[in-house]
Amino acid sequence: MTDRQLKQTAERHYLAELHRLAGACRLAAAGRAAARAATPHFERAIAVARAQEARLWELRATTSLAQIDDRARPALAALIDRFDRCVSADLVAARAVLAEGKNRQRRATSRRIAPRRRR
Repeated sequence: MTDRQLKQTAERHYLAELHRLAGACRLAAAGRAAARAATPHFERAIAVARAQEARLWELRATTSLAQIDDRARPALAALIDRFDRCVSADLVAARAVLAEGKNRQRRATSRRIAPRRRR
């Protein structure tokens, strides 16, 4: 669905997902600028999903943002906690992104702390 079609029909159910997909398309472009270009799309998708109270769309958009911006990880963790006893591919992906971030953080910390040498 294009922007023009959205305006003509006032259909908004998938608006958050469309913003997320636009960000994913930007991210697919190679280069450092890709993450900067994708971020506003993900942020807009999150804002729209929250306004619509669409937790699944919010989860998808926050997961996408957390993949490129570690600052989104706390929001992703909080969002995952809001899904009670639910199992879905989206939750599995979100948990994997969080785990990846924790592993990356541990590796970075272990590199900074060099072991002492014995004399």
